[in-house]
Amino acid sequence: MFVNNMKFNDLIDEALKECNENTFIPSFRLAKLLQKQHKHIMRDIREELDRSEMENFTIGLFTLTTGLNDNNNVVPYYKITYDGVLYLAGRYSRYNYKNRSDMIETHKRINMQYKKY
Repeated sequence: MFVNNMKFNDLIDEALKECNENTFIPSFRLAKLLQKQHKHIMRDIREELDRSEMENFTIGLFTLTTGLNDNNNVVPYYKITYDGVLYLAGRYSRYNYKNRSDMIETHKRINMQYKKY
């Protein structure tokens, strides 16, 4: 899948890099990277938070706050953690919620092993 002539995985890697540098990425920044409307990213996050089976898993992935966007307008947005980016990437890649949570756990485990070496 390509967005703005870049591979989707490269865009997700860029978002993850930003999360590593800042501990989170604002939802409006992720929307800009993926060339989606911010309101659609916000809707997708709300839908994921509303899933009853995901209540315990999604805690801490997304934090609602307000602040200035790139146009210096005060807007509500979500602070998305590293795991939250992976979770949304799974949604946009059409994985079901169980596969996404497993994918995040596997990614964490691999990263921990990689950092040891």
